[in-house]
Formats: sequence, structure tokens, C-alpha cells
Amino acid sequence: MVTNLIHLQRNYILNLINSVQSNLKYLILDDKTQFLIYSILDKQTLLKNVTAISNISEKRDVRREFDGIYILDSNLYSINCLLIDLNLSLPSNNPNNIDQTYKSTRYKTSNIFLLPVNNNIHPKLASELNAKINNDIRNNQMIKSLNIMTNHNALNSINNINNCSLQIFYNKNYLALVNYQIIQIVQSLINLCILTDEYPIIKYYNPKNSITKSSILSKKIAELFQSSLDDYARNNTKFPSQQNQRQRSIFLICDRTLDVITNLISSFTYQSMIYDTFTVTNDSNYFDNNEVNSNLISNQNIDVDIYNQIVKYLVVNVNHTREFKYAKLNEEDPILNEVRHEHVLKAGEIINNKNQEMKAHSGSNDADGGDRHGNGGYNSSIDQVRNQLVHMDEFDNQRRLIYLHNELFDKVLKTMNNLKLNKIADFENTLAANGYDIDNEKFDDLSDNFILELSQSDYSKFDKIKLILIYSIYRNGIILKDFEKLFKFINLNNQEVDEFLRLVRNFENLNIKIIKEDLNSHHYHHNNDNNNDNGSGINFNPNEKKSQYYLIDNTGYSSSRFKPAVENIVNCLLNNNEALSKEFSFVKQLEMSAMNNDFGNLNLNVNNSTTSLRNKNLRPKWKSSTSMGSSFQLPKQRIFVYVAGGINYEEISSMYKMGKILDKDIILGSENLINSKIFMNNV
Repeated sequence: MVTNLIHLQRNYILNLINSVQSNLKYLILDDKTQFLIYSILDKQTLLKNVTAISNISEKRDVRREFDGIYILDSNLYSINCLLIDLNLSLPSNNPNNIDQTYKSTRYKTSNIFLLPVNNNIHPKLASELNAKINNDIRNNQMIKSLNIMTNHNALNSINNINNCSLQIFYNKNYLALVNYQIIQIVQSLINLCILTDEYPIIKYYNPKNSITKSSILSKKIAELFQSSLDDYARNNTKFPSQQNQRQRSIFLICDRTLDVITNLISSFTYQSMIYDTFTVTNDSNYFDNNEVNSNLISNQNIDVDIYNQIVKYLVVNVNHTREFKYAKLNEEDPILNEVRHEHVLKAGEIINNKNQEMKAHSGSNDADGGDRHGNGGYNSSIDQVRNQLVHMDEFDNQRRLIYLHNELFDKVLKTMNNLKLNKIADFENTLAANGYDIDNEKFDDLSDNFILELSQSDYSKFDKIKLILIYSIYRNGIILKDFEKLFKFINLNNQEVDEFLRLVRNFENLNIKIIKEDLNSHHYHHNNDNNNDNGSGINFNPNEKKSQYYLIDNTGYSSSRFKPAVENIVNCLLNNNEALSKEFSFVKQLEMSAMNNDFGNLNLNVNNSTTSLRNKNLRPKWKSSTSMGSSFQLPKQRIFVYVAGGINYEEISSMYKMGKILDKDIILGSENLINSKIFMNNV
């Protein structure tokens, strides 16, 4: 069974709440825990398990009939609010002394669950919080698996409310924030391991050729992650549990510099197209904007609040009035679950088939309840009405979902056709394939065709700029004057030219140099196997083409041949490909033998071998096999991939498909979801 992070976290929170035995429960959250919990549980579901919910900053009465459940972040404000709740000065009930007060708690009992205090961030603050927790709060528990934001059943992320991770990691002006962000990431990764009961082998991306200090980012995250996870395991002897029968998992840490080009290539999966078609903002009240709603009424029938993943669409009722409807684009949407990773054209076929099936189903019932020959009668009509009433809600929900996705698909398809995205993406893929088309034939006069593509009036300026960047990567850089000429050729004004020249200069911060000093210079910046270091940290070899980790697959759509690097890397990792050993290192070199023995052959089911005496696989084989019968199959091995700096929907879809092909449980994570516009804006 594939891991569903949403279900795991949902069950974790509900079990936490239900561990308090009471008929009257009052749930108290703060801003952080409220945001995290509401991302996986709606308020209605929570209210089925508790009587009332409040934010700790809100004014609340003393309710001694309730048992209080506090789920809070360990920040100073929340702790102080909590201490006030635990040390209330209440007026005495003694009529002879109305000035007398006594100490009490706001609720009958106080059940306290706190996110861990991060000792590495602010030592003085951490010390103060720990003192208050240890001295003033009794019978508290530390939550270990809450601060993971889950957008998808196999996607975990942190700090998802912004898209600034590229700035933090690669902008030299934000160096002071890097360590803080790394600590936040590591805490989230440890929580993920605890939640999934995994003690993984950790590998990290370790590029041999680098032109920036940020190339050690993956290593720093991996080493802190390993030491923190080891500390947790030493202090918690039941981790990992002996009930976990899976092969030992692999955790790959890499960063955005591993595969820069994937953020520029157009993606045509259904969910990716939705994300690219509609406005991406950090506005949590997007649909409260009058201008947005006015545009929705006058110009289009549908809009998507990407921040909250809510669709707002117009429907025409039977009486010809128009009405707004809302829907969530989440795991509860069965159509989205079915088509989210499909190419948008295939997704459209599936949605259209569902629409035809629905029409056929609704048209198969005659108004009078009789059969096609006019036979039937009162009894058969009554039976049909009863049956229709039972299934009416289910049918209406299905009909609304199909209508919603029809509208979404129409909007996406119209955008795709208007901007000629298929045509320009075809050329993007040719450049990524080093000039080869889908028939694996070398493209003649590629530079001339490149200029011809830039001259197309149907293409947006944004797509043309992407094409220039992809071309410069294909050419291993072009001189700055050529960038300037190309930007002017696509009719950018002087201010825009200056802005985008800064864009190409800043690519160097991502360990990829796309500006040549002169026409005769050569640099093979990314993942060059040769080690000709000139002392500057850059390895030069004018005779050898730089290698890339992404793949080109000529079996599908010509506009979707590009496959992200993470797909190739995970495949090579599981097949113990030696090519990875040069730039992907183990945190613990002792783990190398375990990797070779356990995961080198996809078709081999062998036990894990590590130096840990608590490794579940050191137990006798009969303990996990004979007692369960010969038909018992071990759960799928988990592969975790964390990409610091953001991931895109194409990578998510790629990992989903790889998991099915390799029969593995692959979980992909990052700080935030990004698309081409967000990526280029950050750069």
C-alpha cells in the first residue's frame, strides 16, 4: 500500500485528540498549529471529535466543565498565553470575603501537546521556554510529527505560505537566514521519519564542479539531518518500531541546482497546467477581492485560488440565474486524483468520457418511470423515485465535479491553444535533447530555427524569454551582447532588457553559468566528470560536453519528452548505478555496504544489513516470514527525495509514475511548490 501522508497526519492528530478521555473537549490552537491542522483536517471533522475550538489568542471564558486540549507551537507568545490559562486568579465564592481570589486553570484538566523547542535557533529564547515548560507545565507531551505541510498524498513541504526558499539559499544577501532554514528543514524531515516510522540511509547531492558556495547546501542539510536523527533514535529506544516490516528506506537530499532546466521546460500534466494557467498569489483571501470577482463574472466562468487550492465557478440555475459555486482541489476530489498526473489532452479525454457516461446515465431514466416501450406503472415509478432519492446527492456531487473539471479543462485548453504552448514546447524539448527531434534525428540549422521561433507573434514574451534561457543552456552559454540583442529582438524595452540581463547573470548563483566571457571561451559548469580545477573552483574542459541528469523520452508527446533529473536519479539509485557515486555521497560511509547489499537489485528481496544492533532486519528471517504464511508480501520500500529550493508539479508527477513503475513508495518534498514564473521571478 502506498503511503498517504495526509491520512497519516490526519490519523495522528485525531489519535492525539482522542487520547484524552472525555465527553466534553475544548481544543485550543495557536496560529501555527491552526494553519498546520486545518491544512489536513477541516473544521467540521474536528468538531466531530471535540466540542469547541478556539485560538489561544482569543478571549475565552472559564469553562470548568470542559477538558482542555492545547496543541501549540513552543513560541514565547503561545507559552505565555498557556501559563495564563494555567494560573488564573478567580474570585472566591465566599460571600464573606468578596476580595479573596484563588488559583485555578481555565478548564477542568489541561492536556498539553507542544511542538519541540528548537534549541539551535535562539539559545536564550529556547532556554526561557524550556524553563517555563519544565517548571510550570505539568503532564505535557511533545508533538513530534506535526510541522509538515502536506499538499498531496505523497508530498511534504514546510513554509509553504511563501515562495522564498530560492532567495534564502542562493541570494548572497540572505546568508544569515540559511542556517535557520536548514534547521527548519531538518526538523520537518525528522518529523516525517517519525511519522512514517523510518530510519533511512541518507545520501546527498555533492557536485564535484562548483562555482558557488551554495553547492554545499545538500551536504549541510544531510549531515545535520543524520546527526539529529541519530540523537532522536538514541533517546527513543522504540524508534523505529519492531513492527515495521519494510526494507530500510533511502533518503536522498538534493537542491535546486541539481536540475535548473526543469523549471524552464513547459509541463503539460493536468495539475501543472492548472497551476500555470491561473494566477499564483500569496493572498489568503483571493476571492474577497472585488476586482477578481468582477473579472470572474464578466470575462470567464472559472477561477482558481492557488493559495488555498479553491475553485470558484459560475453556474446557471434552472431559473436562469447565475450563482457562484466553490470546490476544493484536494485529495477528496476523485476526478482530480485520477487525472492530475496525466497529460492534459489525455485528462481531457477522461473527463469527456465521464461527461458522456453521466449524460447517458441521466437520460436512461424516462420521466414517467416506464421502459422504452412505454410499459411500466405506478409501482415501478415509485421504486425508481425511491432509488433516485437515495442516490441523488451522490449523483449531484458527481455531476458538479464533472462540470467543474470540464470548465477547468476548457480554460486550460484555450490558454494552451492561444499561446501556442504545444508548438513552443516542442522546440524547448528539442533544445533539451541537444538538438534531436522526437524521431531522434539531428535538427538542421537549429540556431536559424531558434530565431524563427522567437519571431512568432503568438508566443508570449514570457515564453520567448524561457526559450532564450533554454537555448543558452543548450549552447553552454552565450555572450552578454547576444542576450541583449535577443531581448531587444523580442521587443523588450530598455528597462525590461536590464531586468532580464540581471536574470541571466544571477543564474551563476545556481551553479550554472550561461554567460560566456567571449566567443572563444568554454565552460562546462554542471556535473563535468573531469577534474581540471584551475584554482577558482570551476573545472574546465573544452573537449567534453557537460553531462546532464535529466532524461529525454521519445515515446510520448513531442512536447513532453523532457523528464526531470529526479526521475533518472531515483532509478539509478535503486539500481546501484556507479555513475551516481561520483556526485551522490553517503553521510555515513558504513552505509555503502548496506546499500550495495540491500538495494542493488530491484528484483532481489533481501534483508537489510547495517551496523545498528536495533536494525529490525538483523532478526531471524523466520520471524517475519513463516509466521505470516507464504503469500505474505512485505510493504513497499520507501524512497524519500528532498529538493531544497522548491519543486514543481512535473517532478511530482514524475515521482508518482516512477513509484508505480519501480513498485516503490516514493515521497517527494521541498519548502514550496514553484512554477516557471515563480522560479524566474526569484532568480
